[in-house]
Amino acid sequence: MRRIVPNICSNDLEKSKNFYIDFLGMDLAMDMGWILTFVSKENETAQISIFRNEKTNH
Repeated sequence: MRRIVPNICSNDLEKSKNFYIDFLGMDLAMDMGWILTFVSKENETAQISIFRNEKTNH
């Protein structure tokens, strides 16, 4: 096994983007509007994907 990429849902992708880039210092590898993938600068196999939360509370 070479890597496992966790997937997390977010209610605010812009805040998530700021957190992973500014606070954790990761690179944004992909931004498709509904999913963001971040990569560690030190180890490119360390990645995380953030999905836009599509759940609504009714």
